[in-house]
Amino acid sequence: MKEGKEITFTATNDLTSIHIEPEQVPQPRSMKRGKADSSMFCESDNESDEDPEYLAAVKILKEEKERGLCVIKKKHESMIDCANLLAISERERIQELFEEKLALIQKRFTESNQVKTRRMAADEAKQHSHHISTPESTASTNSHRSKDICYLTVLLTEEEMVDDLQMMAAATQALYHVTGIPKVISAAPLSGNRLLLNDKVIEPNTPCTLRNGNNLIRNCVFLSTVVKEKENKEKRKDPEVGKKANLNGRL
Repeated sequence: MKEGKEITFTATNDLTSIHIEPEQVPQPRSMKRGKADSSMFCESDNESDEDPEYLAAVKILKEEKERGLCVIKKKHESMIDCANLLAISERERIQELFEEKLALIQKRFTESNQVKTRRMAADEAKQHSHHISTPESTASTNSHRSKDICYLTVLLTEEEMVDDLQMMAAATQALYHVTGIPKVISAAPLSGNRLLLNDKVIEPNTPCTLRNGNNLIRNCVFLSTVVKEKENKEKRKDPEVGKKANLNGRL
């Protein structure tokens, strides 16, 4: 038989039944004390959960936590705002720099285009300007020119010359419009008392309006391009009459 166990035999109705009961082992005092301490600790926890001071301390701790989270949130929001402002300022600075460089490039190209346009206008003016030349002068002039270029001079009528002048004046006005240069009024007298004003031919007895600075003179009539000298109101004295007058005065 094993130690620590008791065996009891019980006879009922001539049958034998065996019942084994475990030995009651006494527990050490430390284990009993631990169980008692744990039960006391649980009871103290329950009591502390209901303690007003404990609840107040927990509430204060939670409020401090919320304040700390709010401070961190505001700090991050301020950092984001500063970053956005910095990005906006940098974007504006880059845009201003781009506009300055673009304006400089446009100015350079405009100046180069103006030079090209002036050269083209000058070449066109040379091509459309015709003059009368003798065969001798034409031969001497062509000797200095390239052999691949052939020039032809023809005698133009007066109206054809007026048409050429009008065409050159119109090209000049278009050049002023393209380059943005302030327009200059050009005038040239024509035959028949006509006047070429810019690219328009003004006939005699044409109604017009004159401008003198900011003043307008209306209901004027163009008469002629011939400039008439003003007659002196004072009559010129005859030198002999003057001499006679002096002599008479002396006498």
